[in-house]
Amino acid sequence: FVVMEYLEGESFSNLIEREKKIDLSFATYVIAQVLSALSAAHNKGIIHRDLKPDNVYLVDSGQPLPDVKLLDFGTSKVVAGTGANAHSLTQSGTILGTPYYMAPEQVRAHRQLDQRLDVYAAGVMLYEAVTGHVPFHSDNVYTLVHMVLHEELVHPRVYRGDLPEALEQVILKAMSRDRTTRYE
Repeated sequence: FVVMEYLEGESFSNLIEREKKIDLSFATYVIAQVLSALSAAHNKGIIHRDLKPDNVYLVDSGQPLPDVKLLDFGTSKVVAGTGANAHSLTQSGTILGTPYYMAPEQVRAHRQLDQRLDVYAAGVMLYEAVTGHVPFHSDNVYTLVHMVLHEELVHPRVYRGDLPEALEQVILKAMSRDRTTRYE
């Protein structure tokens, strides 16, 4: 049998679906908590690989802000080293993850994946939370993959004019197609 923690609250995806555009301070709070959990995992050599709003749970803590839990490490992988020193994470031709949140190198099933693919996914989640839109959308997975790899990203401020330019730059850097320019 499997013993799991019982959580009362809702997924980040449910909140985004209900609210469409999340309050900026709350969205950045949630993503900061996600990044904190990812940092702990990355420091242990664990890459999540399927970071998305469904895997972020907002637990009612009785406080003004919920506890944020990062769930479903089912596709995660332990690697020796991180960044440029990471060893092979997946076999060539194998794609794991949810395409809307997958980094370009993950879509390509690159052999040397590292923690920056989780950073990309966190950027996509923040983009979606503050704009109400995923950056690339298609009902066809092949079209979606093409968009992630080649289409120009619509800047978040197009959808949300009150988004501070500095926060937009954080999102764009996290979602850079060139992983060497993303946050570590």
